[in-house]
Amino acid sequence: MIVERFGGKVPETPELIREIPGIGAYTAGAILSIAYGKREPLVDGNVIRVLSRLFLIAGDVKRTAAKAIFWARAKALVDALPARNTETMSPGNLNQGLMELGATICTPTTPVCERCPLASSCRARKKGLQASYPHVAQRAAVPIWNYEAGLSRTRRTVIARRRAERGLFGGLWELPTEANRIRRGFG
Repeated sequence: MIVERFGGKVPETPELIREIPGIGAYTAGAILSIAYGKREPLVDGNVIRVLSRLFLIAGDVKRTAAKAIFWARAKALVDALPARNTETMSPGNLNQGLMELGATICTPTTPVCERCPLASSCRARKKGLQASYPHVAQRAAVPIWNYEAGLSRTRRTVIARRRAERGLFGGLWELPTEANRIRRGFG
């Protein structure tokens, strides 16, 4: 597609680069900011962790509303950079720095705040709430089922039934089964 549609050059605008299959907002932001120095943000799990602690952003990070807040904050940081990119001050360096900070210092369970270059500005650290951010809603316990199937055969006939259209394996054929819920928890 890059060769056929874009003459062999990766597009330099968010609109065009997102037309390439497999390139979403994160990848577009990474390519445009790192390769082209464009003022495009990127948000991944590491960046979410850094921004949620830095700005005390509450809300379940998996929800659309919270994701929009993280993208807006990341965009504001990129836009706040000096007008002229330099070797050290560029959107790509900022984005890479946020990702690296989240991967190495602002880690999920044991952030190393005393080594963090943003410690003096970190609202979560000031309130002692680093371990509480970001907010991730707990998944509901998933029921675990034990299925027993019976095979009944007479000459060349096997008894089978079709599952209800809705639900697990909807509409598929199966041997007659009996399901028993054995416990709640994670499988």
